Amino acid sequence: MMHIGTVIKLERIKRDMKLEALAKGVCSVAHLSRIENGQTNPRKEIQQKLFKRLEINIDNPTSQINTDLQEKIDEIYRDCVSVINSRDHQGASNIVSQLSKLLKSNGLNAKVTIDLNLLLFRMLLLQKENVNRIFEQMKKIQHANLILNPLQEFRVYMITGIAAYGCGQIKYCLNEFTKGAKLMEEIPLSQFERADFLYMQSIVQTATNRSVEALKNVKYSLEYFRSKLAYRRVIECLIVCGTVYKQLNQINQSLEKLHEAERIAIEFQLKNFLGIVYQNIGSAYSIKGDPNRAIMYFKNSLEYKKKPAESIYTVFSLVKETKKLGNEKELAHWVQIGERMIPKLQEPSRTLFQIHFNVYQALQSKDELQIEIQLLVAYDFFKQSSKISQWKEYGKMLANFYERNGQYKKAVQYYKEIVE
Repeated sequence: MMHIGTVIKLERIKRDMKLEALAKGVCSVAHLSRIENGQTNPRKEIQQKLFKRLEINIDNPTSQINTDLQEKIDEIYRDCVSVINSRDHQGASNIVSQLSKLLKSNGLNAKVTIDLNLLLFRMLLLQKENVNRIFEQMKKIQHANLILNPLQEFRVYMITGIAAYGCGQIKYCLNEFTKGAKLMEEIPLSQFERADFLYMQSIVQTATNRSVEALKNVKYSLEYFRSKLAYRRVIECLIVCGTVYKQLNQINQSLEKLHEAERIAIEFQLKNFLGIVYQNIGSAYSIKGDPNRAIMYFKNSLEYKKKPAESIYTVFSLVKETKKLGNEKELAHWVQIGERMIPKLQEPSRTLFQIHFNVYQALQSKDELQIEIQLLVAYDFFKQSSKISQWKEYGKMLANFYERNGQYKKAVQYYKEIVE
């Protein structure tokens, strides 16, 4: 049975309220702690005072929801699916307002109150505001050992994973999604929620080079979203497919998926995707050994990117491709543009790209000592960050550097590390 203490603890965490603040003038901190942990039921008078301070209303923790209220809740859930599929930030904001009002209304029970709170967190994440705060709150919720049903536990794993990913905590995200995936097989889950979760999981699996697992998961999501004509989600899945095929060095399959994403984006006026689609097509041609075509698509990508946080990836790609062609003038041009963008970035992207550009500034200077220092910094940073492809890329560059300078033992050491 869902305990009222679970609701009280969740609402307190959501408000960043300490036990002492909630208990003050109502009961002792020790008594409130016992209530929250399900060790005792509060007297009606104490319960009402706690609810008033938390701005919630629950007459009976296990009461049935009346038909009108249930229909309203069902409608909000349907709207949430639409908003998630369309990535509608304003729609998410509207639902946050609806949920906030609903959570203060009469007639809710403990289970539904928790369900709606988790939905509220999901919508807040979709707004992409205060992601760090939500991540910290979700960690507190997990550490609080709330009495949740399996579906609620699954949603906590998913929301925490999404928040962790948004904060650049890739390892934490992967761990949460792994726990969610195990639980997913034991609970009745809607097709949408399964497809949405597997898509999110495939993204972090792609980021950590778990290519085979990522491809299996994203194919399920792609099939589902195709069947629902959810073209925005179809494009997202195709981009993941294209990225995974690149990791597997199946470049023709990658280009096939990415050009399909391009066609859908143009046909259905979803041109905001073209920046990332062209970025990935350029990357595929880079791997294929065609830097001129890669540069063409990277430049196309820049035309659709307005924010420095988006453009910096493409500018860095242009730096690497112009370096391959030995075009010193173009290399200097793109390095300079990238350096101007870096101060406008938020962490952790600012540090990440500063490390990237430091390497290419050193390469441009031809100062051997600086080249070695910056390559070592980049190698260690990406190794510790578990960014496998970038770690291996700088490992290979280090090995080549030492080989070129006749330091063959060091060259072999780095070759071995990136192979193993």
